[in-house]
Amino acid sequence: MAGFNLDGVATIFTLDKVLPSIWYTKGSATLIEGLDGSKFVLTAAHLFNDMVSIGNVPITWYLPQGTIPVVSSTSFVSVYNYTIKTKLDQGTYDPIYDGYDVALIALTPEQQGYVQDVPTYKLGPRDPSGLQTWLGHPQVVVVGYGWGGWGATGGDEANYPFGTKRWGYNRYDFNTPFNSTSWRTQIAFDFDNNTDTNDFFGRNFGISDRGYDEDEVSTIYGDSGGPTFIVEEGVARIVGVHSYGDTFKDQPSPYVDTDVNTLIRGSWGEFAVDTLVTYDPIYTWIEKILKKPHTSQPQGSGPQSMDWDDGDTWAAGSPQSDEMPYLDSWSDSTLTIAGPGSINGPSTVTNIAGLFVGTGPGQKILDLAYGAEVNVDGDITIDTNGYVLLTDGDVTADNLVIQAAPPYIGPPDPLPGVFDWYDHSSATSLNVDRIIVNEYGVFFYDRGTPLSLAGTDYEVHGGVIETYDDAFYVTPGRSLTMTGGVIGEPVNLLPIAELRIQAGGTATVTDAVAPALILAQDVTLQGILQMDHGEVWVGDLTVESGAELKIGIGGEIPDTEFAHIVLFGGADLAGKLTLYLIDDFTPDLYTSFVLVGNPDEQSNLTVNGIFAQVGGVNINALDMAFAVRYGVANNQAVVITTAIPAMPISITQ
Repeated sequence: MAGFNLDGVATIFTLDKVLPSIWYTKGSATLIEGLDGSKFVLTAAHLFNDMVSIGNVPITWYLPQGTIPVVSSTSFVSVYNYTIKTKLDQGTYDPIYDGYDVALIALTPEQQGYVQDVPTYKLGPRDPSGLQTWLGHPQVVVVGYGWGGWGATGGDEANYPFGTKRWGYNRYDFNTPFNSTSWRTQIAFDFDNNTDTNDFFGRNFGISDRGYDEDEVSTIYGDSGGPTFIVEEGVARIVGVHSYGDTFKDQPSPYVDTDVNTLIRGSWGEFAVDTLVTYDPIYTWIEKILKKPHTSQPQGSGPQSMDWDDGDTWAAGSPQSDEMPYLDSWSDSTLTIAGPGSINGPSTVTNIAGLFVGTGPGQKILDLAYGAEVNVDGDITIDTNGYVLLTDGDVTADNLVIQAAPPYIGPPDPLPGVFDWYDHSSATSLNVDRIIVNEYGVFFYDRGTPLSLAGTDYEVHGGVIETYDDAFYVTPGRSLTMTGGVIGEPVNLLPIAELRIQAGGTATVTDAVAPALILAQDVTLQGILQMDHGEVWVGDLTVESGAELKIGIGGEIPDTEFAHIVLFGGADLAGKLTLYLIDDFTPDLYTSFVLVGNPDEQSNLTVNGIFAQVGGVNINALDMAFAVRYGVANNQAVVITTAIPAMPISITQ
């Protein structure tokens, strides 16, 4: 035996929509228990991919006194967030790339009575970072109902079919997967045979471990959703849920193929990956569903934690019997997120004076999903180590402030403050007067539609706004103020789809706080763009009739002393160009400035049209004017202005 009772591990079937009597997916699952005694089934999310029918989820425990079958329904299945649920519904979920391969199934009161004699288990201790806790642990116990077989040949369905509980030992070797999207949510072990030849992590990553000889096992078809336990002082706790197995066969150099055969069949030299359920965001999500309360103090007496249940509404000044995970240290009706948590609809947080996410060691995560509603009569501030993910819900506040304390270099240093609006749900909304992205703050937007908030002004003071392949619109009557930072992806210089300043909208760009850079495939100017300093890198530039481009000139060095537009494609010009002097600069006569062009030769630069009007500010007193020329000079310059003497004034009597 494994040293503890394994009777709480079950088989689970998910049936096909079209041919439920023929096609089905087999997996494993585990019974876990909330503090109030309610029972849930822990398994893998990928078992519920596209073809799963509504209803009909047979789960069976095998006890010495007999079998205990329960038929649950997919309507009782919860997965980590709305994005994963959507991908499962569409059949596009892939545990390798998407991570968070974990699901919970709630049992009805009647079903909980059926399983009252089935052992339940707890999770291992919370791992805030997902980076170190279980690596090199002396031993983990791997359990599942998948095929049996031998390491030399792999799984043998014909002789060792699904349905027999099997277990053995392994050791977690590696917890950074081969895809950054699922970083920290997965942890892996390889299938060793006491040789260096088939030591996958030893030969590929220098993590040498020859295994447990005949006691070493791995996972295969039918084990998905089953548990991996650690046993400490005789107590077994779940740390992983089986997700997938793989090999490096056919991978290019320098990767080494350690598999003893040509198939992915759970043989020596392959590796298996679990979802790390003790990783803080997953742990807290499970804890929330299990309704595990936290230490509470009377309202108004100081730091307080609250555990949120679906349907609850918290209003400032009202009694609240339930508690929400990791909403700590609130005072003056401001809630501070002190660790990972989530608000899932139909829950609402209303009438609070502020919401603060971040600071301190470890990332603070707030996941807003399933129609959650957050209504703040003040600011939402996301600071160092803070991360807010909006996938399905409505957020209302005065201002959304995103920032972090420098220096930020990268993990394990303090993380930037991040607001991540990722979903394709038309019902989701963000209603704020201003989005303020200060230094080391990041605003991510990826919804498949333009970022176009009719009532919102934007301020970028050294931070980043990134809309991926979506456009960014400054709407009529609203403004974008940029004193430094980046619009676009700064590391790899990836542009947003389009920056559009709509009619009545204004954008002002300078580098008063930090260098200012806008990266866009297209810039469409229908309103006003004023640039004192900074750069705009653009594929195609369009200045429409009625629009105005205003450029300040404070010296002869592009970007740092005068603003300019770096063009990679075509310029379609109309509207008005206004030039003015800044920083007490007086140009020498006949000095030229490239306003639109490229310092490197670009063979595809084109210009169409001219500015309908060219104006100047504060230069007449210097008896100067700016002459503007158009055309492609040396494949570099499209719009050039030159300081020239002012035209003499004729006086007659």
